[in-house]
Amino acid sequence: TMQSIAELVPHENIDLSLACVDLLSGVLDPECLSGLDDEQVELVITCARESGCLSAVVANMKRLGEVENKESDDAQGLFNSMEIVENLLEVQPELTDWFGSKTKLLGFLLQKATAKTKEGDSNKLYASEL
Repeated sequence: TMQSIAELVPHENIDLSLACVDLLSGVLDPECLSGLDDEQVELVITCARESGCLSAVVANMKRLGEVENKESDDAQGLFNSMEIVENLLEVQPELTDWFGSKTKLLGFLLQKATAKTKEGDSNKLYASEL
């Protein structure tokens, strides 16, 4: 269930956490959602939000963003996490208010976008785009 995924995203075993983020990235992909009618899309997104999945993904970004190696699985997990946010905002732009008021997404994105990092940090660029 979405609730189970929400509980596993912040798991101390980073591999388990990354698998959950990857799963959510696939489920919440606009191409996947395009096969559903509007009511079903609303149900999936509401379930992801109300179960705590989206809050857990955003909270987990800080942990994933602390990794120095831009080629690591953690860096890919951070990319997937930001992709989840971007995809949801593409499908349901009104979630901007929710992300801004109910999560620490904006603070994380600002911190990541302005951090001094090694050249070629694609996640820094992605954070600045979001």
